[in-house]
Amino acid sequence: VGDNNDDDNDDDDLDEHPSYEDDDKTPPWEENDGYYGLLSRLVRTAAPNFIWSVRATYDTSTLNKDQMVNHYSRNGCFTTKVGLCKSLRNL
Repeated sequence: VGDNNDDDNDDDDLDEHPSYEDDDKTPPWEENDGYYGLLSRLVRTAAPNFIWSVRATYDTSTLNKDQMVNHYSRNGCFTTKVGLCKSLRNL
């Protein structure tokens, strides 16, 4: 019927970044002049307009007029990396 190619559908290996522990090379997310450093500098001073909170209460006196806070109980499905990955896999 069809070939089962395990190389194309290997969901178990989610680590896309190689291990840098034994190398002398600096990981890209720790380089100040790399791609991640540039993105970090672009958003460092940006204030978020929409904030997801894992806490049921949030001090709204610290918000600007154009900011909102959203909270859902048991919101781990989209506020954690693991929950987001599981939700996307279930689509």
